[in-house]
Amino acid sequence: LFRSNGQAGLRMLTKLSELEPLQHVCAQALSQHLRAMGRVKEAETALLAVLKKSPRDLGTMIALADLYMHVGMPKLAYRLLVGARVAFGQSMAVVPDMVQAALMMGSVGEAIESLYLMHRVGTGDDDTTAFLARLLFAEGRESEAEKILNNNRAAFKKIQSGWIAAEQQPQIGRAHV
Repeated sequence: LFRSNGQAGLRMLTKLSELEPLQHVCAQALSQHLRAMGRVKEAETALLAVLKKSPRDLGTMIALADLYMHVGMPKLAYRLLVGARVAFGQSMAVVPDMVQAALMMGSVGEAIESLYLMHRVGTGDDDTTAFLARLLFAEGRESEAEKILNNNRAAFKKIQSGWIAAEQQPQIGRAHV
């Protein structure tokens, strides 16, 4: 619909987002479309209007946080996600986005805390565990990283293969003889 007639699609989504039963989903779709068109402020306005009517809509909160990260506002996204997590009884749904926002802010410690949380409750996969271990190594917390890796062979193999590949790469700035 949007490819063939973008303006008609926008009008339709705008109308649908005013209907009570559909407003959350339609506002999120409208926001995605507006964002793709570079109309970020309008995308934010659509999501905020829905949150004003339904302040406890987690999907819209996550969509708004995603918009903020997309436009380079990770601190605002992180605060929104932390608030959503508290409002929804420590929901795990927002934790992966909290990791991303924390890393965008340069807050490796907060990202590690969120990854540890995912690891402890079992919502993370082998990639999550491997990423947590890599961040721990980067922060000089080798013993914690090794403990995590010892408990997860798949994550250990993933990091080990990364080390081997890195060692086989030519060093930048060195002449090869």
